[in-house]
Amino acid sequence: MFVNQNVSVVRDLNEAYGLEKIKKEELAFLQLNFTRKKYNKGSVYLISNLINQEIDEWVLLAEGSSNYVIYDAVTDLAGYAAKDYSNRVHIQVKPGQSLFIFSDYKDKNIGTWMYNDNKQVPVAIKGKWEVTFPGGVLRDTVVMYVPEFINQLWDEKFHYYSGKIKYTTSFELPGDYDINVNTLLSFTEVHEIAEIYINGNSLGKIWCLPYEVIMPPKTLKKKNNVLEVVVTNLSINKHIPDYSQYNLKPYDSGLSGLVKLVPLEY
Repeated sequence: MFVNQNVSVVRDLNEAYGLEKIKKEELAFLQLNFTRKKYNKGSVYLISNLINQEIDEWVLLAEGSSNYVIYDAVTDLAGYAAKDYSNRVHIQVKPGQSLFIFSDYKDKNIGTWMYNDNKQVPVAIKGKWEVTFPGGVLRDTVVMYVPEFINQLWDEKFHYYSGKIKYTTSFELPGDYDINVNTLLSFTEVHEIAEIYINGNSLGKIWCLPYEVIMPPKTLKKKNNVLEVVVTNLSINKHIPDYSQYNLKPYDSGLSGLVKLVPLEY
């Protein structure tokens, strides 16, 4: 090994870690992108899943702590992470999702983090969807049985529409569905931003992966649930015909794919 004041040259990378007091992270072996920084109470990790596969693992973090808090900045949900006897932390990160993990963070107002045990069978919302265009130039009502992007419909007038697209359906729950637990409402694909209403109450907006929201207990009813999803697409679509020389294609607009309910029992 060669060392001067500013440069160290070593043959063994592990030796370099020790020399510079760098702590190795198991996160690096899970195909997760992450950064780790100090803050006034401990350390904070920002982890991101950029692969097309959910990461569900128990991980030993280099910054040891008596407790860890997981925070999702998109949903504004936080909770204490589960740990095992060897101080490994349980992390679940869906494709496209990013989470913060704070070490040595204490807040009596925070409960436990909500994990999906992945044992619950998703319930697909089946039935007729009505698609309308509130406040727009289109007065049509389109009927679908699985949501699809309007730019894939038969008439070009939908391809170059820009504005709001409202998808509405009603549904019942299976007889054994427990309405007294949190429920994950999951969408296959959304473009570009959607506000979601269930039985007239807003659940918030979604605009990035994973396309999902969590509904508190008793949000759903056994029967006569009404789901409304108001999607705003990109305004560029309406201008595409003005630039036909560039052979531009309309951008995907609205919802596409099945919408599912997942009861969350932690």
